Amino acid sequence: MRYLAHAAFVIAASFAIIALLGQDFFNRWAGFLSIAAIPMMVMLNIFCGGDAPRQQPRTGLRLLAVATLAGAVVAGTVLVAVQGELATPSIVAVMFVIFGVVVMMWLALVFAGWPATAAKLGGWRTGLLLWTLAYVIAALLYPLLFDFTAFGPAGAGFEGWFPAWDCIVFCITTLGVIFALSLFEQMPLTVAHRLGQPWTGLITAVAVLLLAGLLMGTFTGLVGVDVVAFMVAGPVAFMFGVFMVTDVAGGRFLSHRPQPLRGLALLVASSLAGLVLYLAYGQAMALMAPGQSSGGPTYAAELWLANAMLSITFPVILIHMNLFDGWPLPGPGQGQTGRAPELRPEKGAQAYTGE
Repeated sequence: MRYLAHAAFVIAASFAIIALLGQDFFNRWAGFLSIAAIPMMVMLNIFCGGDAPRQQPRTGLRLLAVATLAGAVVAGTVLVAVQGELATPSIVAVMFVIFGVVVMMWLALVFAGWPATAAKLGGWRTGLLLWTLAYVIAALLYPLLFDFTAFGPAGAGFEGWFPAWDCIVFCITTLGVIFALSLFEQMPLTVAHRLGQPWTGLITAVAVLLLAGLLMGTFTGLVGVDVVAFMVAGPVAFMFGVFMVTDVAGGRFLSHRPQPLRGLALLVASSLAGLVLYLAYGQAMALMAPGQSSGGPTYAAELWLANAMLSITFPVILIHMNLFDGWPLPGPGQGQTGRAPELRPEKGAQAYTGE
């Protein structure tokens, strides 16, 4: 019952936020601003967790203030340095902040905080270094990978190796694979963990890239699903299901089951939850934002759903379950998003720093 109460609270809060923001602000700014804050929320979840009791809501408010400030800094920097002006975020700016989340998740989940952990700074200092490295790496790779020539003047200056939509969808698909593997706690080859980082991460990265390529190639190539439609109904919906099944349950759902049975059960539960929520959010869109057109070139319906699920509800999950430990509802608190799967979540930052 506690799980259902937290799930209902998260979804109700998300819909309330969407309604209060207004459709114009939601479409133009909400996703960009919230996504800019997600890497810092992930960092705070990893490196400011641990076992020490926290006074809520005071602790949550402080952590939320840090994440909000970091998001504002990222958003402003991206608008100036990437977009070139302080104006409504363009597709180039929006995809950059999404790519920043992708890089942060790869560093945290696949490479277990390396190379920031190699500095042995400890605690939040390691997390801050990791957060900084994520954006430095994103800034270096972004112009090499993303080609925005199809967007005309809005994409000027970015002529990378891959069409922008294909590239960002592939990146998001890799996250879906990473979270699927995390359900099994060992990613993906147990023997690789004996090698340490970065070798464990490199071996895992090869597996993730191959699986993501196979999935995306099958659905968008062989089956012929539109690339953006695949992104929303596939990896986005699945990850949303993972967050609802694992984080909202505080990492305790099916915790009594041994692996790999628990991983398989979580995989099925997350897939079903993602499908149900995808359909439910589609119905909500019909009520809250009727008339959204589906398909290119605008992808209005698909982007509304993606924003509602991952740009609004996912940060609400992070804030409610991780920053506020489930406050104001009782338990379970302390979800697992952003924690490296090969590490025991309850160890918090100590698992990275060795302290």
